[in-house]
Amino acid sequence: MAPAFFMPAAPTNPSLIIKTRLAVEYQGKLPSRDWVEERAQLCREITLPSIQNQTAKGLVWVLMVDPEWKELCMDLFGEPDLKNGKTVLLSGNPDGRIDEDALARIHPDAESYLTLRLDSDDALTPTALEDVERCFMEAGGGDKVLINLARGWVWDREKKQLWERQFPDAYQGPFCALSHVGRHQFLDTGGDHRDMVKRFDRHSVASPCWLQTVHDGNLSNQVPRRFLGRIGDWYLRRKGWAMVSENEQRRVLSGFSQ
Repeated sequence: MAPAFFMPAAPTNPSLIIKTRLAVEYQGKLPSRDWVEERAQLCREITLPSIQNQTAKGLVWVLMVDPEWKELCMDLFGEPDLKNGKTVLLSGNPDGRIDEDALARIHPDAESYLTLRLDSDDALTPTALEDVERCFMEAGGGDKVLINLARGWVWDREKKQLWERQFPDAYQGPFCALSHVGRHQFLDTGGDHRDMVKRFDRHSVASPCWLQTVHDGNLSNQVPRRFLGRIGDWYLRRKGWAMVSENEQRRVLSGFSQ
């Protein structure tokens, strides 16, 4: 057995931070009041319950809001209580970063952080953050580790149809967690996900972890309805899509509404 001073330090449990852009500038423009009100409703209906049901301990949910809409969002959304963590309503930076001042108000004593971006119309499975944390610890912890959440579901609200979705290994999907060690400015969890594969030590969670919601055409161009009856299941499965049966659909969706 190697002497103790040669043994690598065991990774410490990271501070888990979910970043949700609720009402921030996009492409140089602020959202309208109607958009903010609609998005706050979707967030309360879809995203909030999945955060409240997380089994991971000590998580922080950061709702990013532009100063222009902060008062409105407080009126519409409040500052929800979490069973195993807390919510922080912040004024948003356009680039999606959390700066030093904000970091000090979140978990000032943490040695490492895992940040995951979650849109305000998406949801996580109850064990998603616990699975991410376990994957990170098994990878040995450290800085600039990317935990890929490659599997999940896409829910078409209009068509009442659920799809299973798995992003191929060659492409980094939109759901990933990034690790950061030390009190420095967080890297943005947005940006080009494909480029992150080159810049981070990458590990994947095996279980499905998320639910994307199709509404008002926001993802309709990505749902492969146009291939049904023309190319068939072979092509869809090759691209990582699989239509879920009615019984399985009920089971999956019930897990997001408990």
